[in-house]
This record gives sequence, structure tokens and C-alpha cells, in this order.
Amino acid sequence: ARRKRTHELVAENGVRVDLKRQTRDELQQLCDLIKKHTRPGDYVICYPYAPTINFMTDRPSYEYNLYVDNAHNVSRFHEETMAEFVRYRPAAVVIDNRAINQTEDSRFENWAAETYRWLQKNYRSQGVFRKQEVFLRPDLAEKTETLKN
Repeated sequence: ARRKRTHELVAENGVRVDLKRQTRDELQQLCDLIKKHTRPGDYVICYPYAPTINFMTDRPSYEYNLYVDNAHNVSRFHEETMAEFVRYRPAAVVIDNRAINQTEDSRFENWAAETYRWLQKNYRSQGVFRKQEVFLRPDLAEKTETLKN
């Protein structure tokens, strides 16, 4: 397995891992984007919960629910998530929209459709990196647009 993974990714937490080139490149782009447009201490939130991204970018999460998807009671997910957004103002949100449980219902855009639509309207998508869509808070995304020009 290691012979196929010859490209090193060095994360902010000091972990060094050998990956396939495309995987390394996409994860590096995701990490670079978050590190470039957020500051240490800024919250990065991942749905479903993906602490690896927080560790790799050295950015905290206020989420401690180790896993949430359509298999759980998500009836208050949107209301609770919006209350947390107001309280913590996360700098970045990372959405893994894969069919986590091998069903269409388990895609974030389906079981958390209201929250996903809110993110699309109120945060700025920065692209998809290794199947994970990155959204930045608008004030941070504006800096990204300025840098692109």
C-alpha cells in the first residue's frame, strides 16, 4: 500500500502522512485555503463531523457530536445549528456530501437541506476538495475574491 502513496502531506499538527498524489494535492489545497483565510482560533465546522480537518489546519471546532447524519434524530438540527452559527460565527464550514450510509437520504444536502441552502446563500463556496465542499464566511470570502483578481 505504501508504494502507491509516495507524496507526503505535512499537517499543521505535525503529522506527516504519505498519500497518493491526487489525494495529497486536494487535501493540501483544502488546508491551504483554510489556513490562508482564517486565523488560529477561528472555528472550522465539518458536517458530518471530520476532526481530521481541524487537526490538519490547527483550527478548533465547537462541535463535539462525533457523528450526525440522517440515521439520527435531526428534527432540530437546523435550529440548533443556526443558534450555534450566531453564537460562534464559524470562519469556515466543510460539507462532505457523499452518501455516507450508501443512500441518497444520507447526503448532507438531503437530510440537512434547509441548513445546506442557508450555507449556500449566506456563506461563499470556495470549491470542492476531495469530495468536501468548503464554505467561507462572507467577510473572509471577499478577501479570497480580492486575492484572485
